[in-house]
Formats: sequence, C-alpha cells, structure tokens
Amino acid sequence: MITDDIIHFEVMKSKIVLALILNLLLSATIVKAQTLCTSCDSTLFVTGTGEVKAQPDIATTTVIVTSRGKTASEAINTNASSAQKLITALNNAGIVQKDIQTQNVSVFPIYKDKINSQNATNNVIAYEASNSIIVIIRKINDTGSIIDLISSTGDYTISGINFALEDDKNEKAEAIDKAVSDAQDKANAIAKSARTKITGIKRISIENTFTGSKFADAGAVASTPVQPGDLTVSGSVSIEYLIEK
Repeated sequence: MITDDIIHFEVMKSKIVLALILNLLLSATIVKAQTLCTSCDSTLFVTGTGEVKAQPDIATTTVIVTSRGKTASEAINTNASSAQKLITALNNAGIVQKDIQTQNVSVFPIYKDKINSQNATNNVIAYEASNSIIVIIRKINDTGSIIDLISSTGDYTISGINFALEDDKNEKAEAIDKAVSDAQDKANAIAKSARTKITGIKRISIENTFTGSKFADAGAVASTPVQPGDLTVSGSVSIEYLIEK
C-alpha cells in the first residue's frame, strides 16, 4: 500500500531531477554564449567627409526662342528662322555645333477670349511657337561676351548661366581620399580615449560624392568679366574598424 509519505517523496525527487536538468541546460547555454562571444569582432564605426575646391571650366545657358504667327505653320517657320539666326551667330563666335542643343519645341494657339477658349475654336487670334536652345560655353572667360552676343542677335530670353566642371573624376577621388583621412583621424581619437588600439578595417563604403555648381543671372555677367568662383566637390565614407578587445 502506497502511503502519502511515499507519494510526497517521489514528487520531491522528480522536482529535484527536473531542477538539475534545467541547471545543466542553462549552464550549457552560458558556456555556448561565452564561446560565441570570444569569436566576435570588436569594432568601431565612424564616418568621414572631405571637400575639394575647384574652378569651373564650363558654362551652360538656356536660350528660349519665341515667335508668333497667324497660323501654326507660320509661327513654326518664323521660330525656326529666328533659332537659325542665333545658331549661326554662335557658330561665328566659335561655339561648335555639338555644343548647341535644341529641345522642347512646341506650338500652341493664342485665344482672344481665354475664358471661352475651349469652346470657341474661331476665337484663335495667333499661334505661338517656342524653342529652347542649350548653349555650352567651353571658353569660360568668353561667357560675358557670348551673353552679349545672344542679347544683340534677337529678342531671346536667357534663363541664366550655370557654371560647372566638365570632368570631376579627379576632384571626386581627392574628396574621397580626404574623407578617408577624416575617418581615420576620428577613429584614432576615439580609440585613444577608449584606451584601445585599431587593428584593421572590417568594412568600408563610399556613401556619397557630389559636385556643386553655381548659377548666375544672365544680366549679371553680360559685358562683365566673369568670375564664377570656386565649386565644392564633396565625398563621404563609412568605415568599420577592428579594435583590440
């Protein structure tokens, strides 16, 4: 006959065995975590930035040629003639054909009564043709005289001047080099403060490179020596350094 004392003893024994098993599993987990931790890298993550100043060597302007006519064909033909007059003047000034790009040619009706224009087809009083011409000026010191030439050739709209670098590969490479040096200086300073040492690089990536440009109103450069100033070429990197544990 099984007494209550025997049942109680068996229950207690089972609890003790279960506790021992749980302790063993927990100890194994701790040992495994410690083993994994010893194989982990100790790292330091920093970002660096760099900038390079450069003189622009190219200028770009957009010239808008607008013409009107009684018919759409007349407006287009007049616009083409006006655009060709400008292109010829630019060619004579030394701007080669490949540096003159025509785009966004359009023609639309002009209504006498704008309110009822959609329902009154016979309300058209003229047609207007528009043509955008992009002009690239490679002799940047000639920018002012080219703007003067465009203004004196016809009734054109000049939408400002944009100064830039034609090829910025060398400047971008120099900006990245400075960004890496900046990251290295930061990492050394942090490691010194933390009483540790850098042992290597685990990961490095270029985050961004960007070349700025400068915009000037066309009227500000006409008949005036052009001094666009420096452009800024910037770069940034992210570096994950290995450090002593």
